[in-house]
Amino acid sequence: MAGIFLFFRMLNSLITTKRAAVIMPLVFILFSGADIVGRAITHFQVGLIYHIEWWAGWIEYASNMTSLFWVPQHAIAVWLGAAILLLQAKRPTLLPYLALAFSAICLWSPFAAIGLAPFALVLAWRNGIKEIVFDWRPVVALVLIALPTMLYLTNSAGQIPHGFIGTPANRCVWSESAGAPCFSWPSYFLFVVVEFAVLGIILLFAKRDGRAMLIVALSSLMLIPLYKAGAYNDFGMRVSMAGLAVLAILAGELIVTGPRLAAAAMIVALALGLPTSMGEVARVFTDVPGVDVNSSLEKSLNDHPEVLPQYFARLPISVLRTSKEAPLARAQN
Repeated sequence: MAGIFLFFRMLNSLITTKRAAVIMPLVFILFSGADIVGRAITHFQVGLIYHIEWWAGWIEYASNMTSLFWVPQHAIAVWLGAAILLLQAKRPTLLPYLALAFSAICLWSPFAAIGLAPFALVLAWRNGIKEIVFDWRPVVALVLIALPTMLYLTNSAGQIPHGFIGTPANRCVWSESAGAPCFSWPSYFLFVVVEFAVLGIILLFAKRDGRAMLIVALSSLMLIPLYKAGAYNDFGMRVSMAGLAVLAILAGELIVTGPRLAAAAMIVALALGLPTSMGEVARVFTDVPGVDVNSSLEKSLNDHPEVLPQYFARLPISVLRTSKEAPLARAQN
């Protein structure tokens, strides 16, 4: 909760008007691609009721509401990082401490750090590398935290599906026999158009400031679908959150300060994403999940062995001490 409060406080620092204090948080939390359009085209849905974001079948770009409900550890890390970077793009007063901020983000969510990295690089390029690394201590902190984290995360990583999405081994996430769409170039272009291209075009024509960050966001969102990592394409779902957060913030700024026609066009485009966010909220009140009192972690992993390498690593791990009380890890050996 503290992280969400801090993020919205920083969001209001981008435009300090009473109108922005109401509009920008609303736009951000309800921000989503036009999943209802994609669902109408592919007729594919998987998972819980009202959860329509898997309409493409091989990738999901989650709405901000979905990310907050399902993966707050990734969402809050990404949102805080995006707000910091956009604030520094306008008022670069804390550039030497970006490395320290990234060390904390990397520890909390490596996916968040990967997604935010292109924005940080652009900020460094525009303001000079010396401004970023002027103080060596934050850089050392980043290395000391990031290196063991990456060593841990890459342990047994070869068992996790990864690679170019177009290969036969990676092009499908759900069973093709069940009617799930798989990757193809037409489906890729459809995904781009439905999820963010319309929003991006409006911003490109109407937004005069923040264009560097906008171009980075659109470029990253176009490239991310081409690589898959994780049984359910976690790379696409989580790394994309940074670009989507930047788009959401810029969309809110446009509605508050942009030309009326562009603001109206943005509102219409964002309205197509409302069913996704509202569906996540509605399910809380309409779909009460059953609880299996006999379930256990071991049973869940046996039912879904494909996710085991994503959450557990084989011993020994060079950066961790081996505990004598590690039955699950020993069982994998």
